[in-house]
Amino acid sequence: MNTIYNLRKWILALLLGSFVLSSCNEEIVIDTKPDTTYLNTVHEVYGVLQSVENPVMKAVNVYKEPCELKVSVGLTRPVDKAVDAVLEVDESLLPAYNLEHGTDWRILPASAISLEENGSVLIAPGDVKSYEMEIRITPSDNLEKGTYVLPIRLKMKTDGIKLSNKEDRLVYTIKVMGDIPSTDKGNNIVTICYVECNKYNPLNAGEWTLRNSGKQLIDIVHLFAANINFNKETGRVYVKLNKNLQYILNHKDKYIKPLQDKGMKVCLSILGDHDGSGVANLSDEDARYFAAELKAIVDAYSLDGVDFDDEWSEYDKYPLPGFPKRGPYPYARLCYETKRAMPDKLCTVYY
Repeated sequence: MNTIYNLRKWILALLLGSFVLSSCNEEIVIDTKPDTTYLNTVHEVYGVLQSVENPVMKAVNVYKEPCELKVSVGLTRPVDKAVDAVLEVDESLLPAYNLEHGTDWRILPASAISLEENGSVLIAPGDVKSYEMEIRITPSDNLEKGTYVLPIRLKMKTDGIKLSNKEDRLVYTIKVMGDIPSTDKGNNIVTICYVECNKYNPLNAGEWTLRNSGKQLIDIVHLFAANINFNKETGRVYVKLNKNLQYILNHKDKYIKPLQDKGMKVCLSILGDHDGSGVANLSDEDARYFAAELKAIVDAYSLDGVDFDDEWSEYDKYPLPGFPKRGPYPYARLCYETKRAMPDKLCTVYY
């Protein structure tokens, strides 16, 4: 039996060997000109314009005192020579920005803008980042209160450094506050107060000041809370305002404006409401729809933004057909759509 088994193994090996040999006789055609265009970025160096303080939310409030923005220029990999670049205010970016966000804002006047070293930037050989450059905004008496756009474009003067249309620009929204004071204490600490509107008066948040500077202790007041709810008839989510919160909004000149006049921000907090809908399980389309409704409320009641609180939605207990599973992507998408709809407003998240 062992002899027969071994014989079968040898016959099988010879057959396989013959197959391999016959296969090798076939002509193998190799494409000597493959498409390598998608590999270009491996060998090329790109420049990147970055905001130092906050890379994402480029909305800036300018009060009576001058305001300083810090930017830097980076490279995707080091090079063995000095790299020269320049920053410019590019008015050509304004129409596309207004079209994307549905706004009609003006460009910030040149008289209010000062670029350090007239915008010239230098990256030393072997480095991948420049020093932090300062963009100074100085309000004047003839600078009207309102929202402006400050579009900054990066241009490379050194050959061999490329730029993409997404990384060569920063577009800031500049909100000139006029005579409203700033709550900035100079310590990079932001104090947020949630006011339960069913029990307390939001004006209480404006009663606390620092002894030495006289600055307001609270920077942001969140009106707690409106609800995100599901409408079975329309199949969409909507903002539900209870009677106490609605009363405060209806009387915004009494309960909201006095806080804003002290330099504080007043935002609307959004909370789940035990029906399976929430800020973390919306489709892309529902996120856009909900963000548009939030913008309408923020504009109607002169608020400074919205805050999301992912609690009490009870996603698993009340699953809704057609809704994505609760997760980070739907939550991030809602924040993105909200900021896109309101680029000059705050969008914060409670964690």
